[in-house]
Amino acid sequence: MKLARFEYNGEILQGNVEGHKVVVQPPSQPSFAFALSEVRLLSPVEPSKIVAVGLNYRDHAEELDLELPEEPLLFMKPSTSVIGPEDTIVIPPVSNRVDYEAELAIVI
Repeated sequence: MKLARFEYNGEILQGNVEGHKVVVQPPSQPSFAFALSEVRLLSPVEPSKIVAVGLNYRDHAEELDLELPEEPLLFMKPSTSVIGPEDTIVIPPVSNRVDYEAELAIVI
């Protein structure tokens, strides 16, 4: 099952992606569906904060020519950095270095 948070006509809804549609099943109401092409998929959650771990694997530290830290290197990211699928990644003009990587998110 693929859970989804999406926008339809200015309203934010939640549902399940099933094939090429999103099925909404709010409690005590009959289910209804929208074609994926009719909605804008959003990030699945809206976190209040994002705590990340840096230099947590040897290859990354080596490619940056840095020592592995003795303790986890924690840093914060703004909650506005979370975007939905197909959203444009905006790189601020003041950025002088941007790394791409996959992320694992754990929601507690």
